[in-house]
Amino acid sequence: FCEILSALDGEPVLRAQTPQERMRDMEEHMRLLIEEKGEKTAAAECRKHLAWYIKGIRGAAELRDAIHRTEDVQKTLELIRSRMNGSDYTESV
Repeated sequence: FCEILSALDGEPVLRAQTPQERMRDMEEHMRLLIEEKGEKTAAAECRKHLAWYIKGIRGAAELRDAIHRTEDVQKTLELIRSRMNGSDYTESV
């Protein structure tokens, strides 16, 4: 969200989000979806949003496949956390 806030404030966007910032924003996004729509609906809707958050990481295609097979939001977040926080996290160039 830092790029959006900078743009709205008329400030230049200086950098892309770090993996930790992406993870934080993704978790907040999922929390808000669950709060607004309930866990079952949020689990279904979050898949399309999660694809953006994991875009650019090595193995993103396999991770997207795994996300689409998981129906529980918490298990999905754990799966993504393990990939983004693990040693195999590397942004694609």
